[in-house]
Amino acid sequence: EDDKSPNSFAYGAVNLAAFLANAMVLAIQSDACDEHNWQEVAGRYAISNSCGQEGRSYQDEECGEVFSCPVDPDMEMTAVTAGSQIRAPPPFTCEPGTGA
Repeated sequence: EDDKSPNSFAYGAVNLAAFLANAMVLAIQSDACDEHNWQEVAGRYAISNSCGQEGRSYQDEECGEVFSCPVDPDMEMTAVTAGSQIRAPPPFTCEPGTGA
């Protein structure tokens, strides 16, 4: 039995369009295809920024059941690009934590 909303395809298309639009804006602004580590914490670029900047926790963000997939706690991701400024931090890497 298909218990999905009849609008699931449309919701997915809108979500994808919003994601691509945001990615395009960021790509034009910083000539990159990845999020850069730009938030300084106590004068340094914190490694924890890879899992959320400006107080955000990317793994805890949800857009509701219709708009997002469940978080994969074993997922690992490494960015390809990094900032071009002098002393720019390396590309983001995010991987499973210890939960501590």
